Amino acid sequence: MPRKASIGGTRDRVIYRVRIPDDLKSEWETHCEKKGCSQHSMIRALMRYTIQDEIPSDVKDWISGQLAGDPDEGLKQRLEARFTPTEYHEIVARS
Repeated sequence: MPRKASIGGTRDRVIYRVRIPDDLKSEWETHCEKKGCSQHSMIRALMRYTIQDEIPSDVKDWISGQLAGDPDEGLKQRLEARFTPTEYHEIVARS
């Protein structure tokens, strides 16, 4: 049964679940508390700011650096798997 809109559940909302390290969560909670804002409203504001595409270039560069992650070092590893003809055709069809 769908929740009533008066409780907060409306059909035009999406819930994102994000895993973050404990230390980042603690820093985020402290930051939001200092600013006097809820964590949820602060995340929505950051999302709006990001999609406006008017972010200064130095901020864009910093964000890109945060998203890039560490390069994968070392040689590539080979993996071989064998499938029946039916499995193979199903995998190829879905890919």
